[in-house]
Amino acid sequence: MILDEKNYNINKVYTSGFSGCGETMSLVMGKRADLIDAYLQISSKWDGSFESTVENEVPVYFFVGKSDEYYGSTPTGGSLVAHDFKIMNWLLTR
Repeated sequence: MILDEKNYNINKVYTSGFSGCGETMSLVMGKRADLIDAYLQISSKWDGSFESTVENEVPVYFFVGKSDEYYGSTPTGGSLVAHDFKIMNWLLTR
C-alpha cells in the first residue's frame, strides 16, 4: 500500500489540479482554502483570488512547462504579477 511506503499525513488534505481542473481548483482555493493543506497546480492558470489561500497559509506549488502547448508559462506568471506583492512573495517563498 502506498501509505506504508511514503511518509504521508493521513489527517491532511493534499490536492492537485491539472489543466482545466487546475483552473477549477484555483476557484476553490479562492473561496475555501481552509479545507486544503497544500495544493499543486499543474499546466494550468490561476482563476481564483489569492486572499483565502494567504489567510489560511496554504502552500501552493505551480508547475508549468516553459513550452506548454496550451497554456504556456505566461498565464501562471501573469496571474502572480497582477496581485499584491505581499501575496506574490508569500506564494513564492513556500
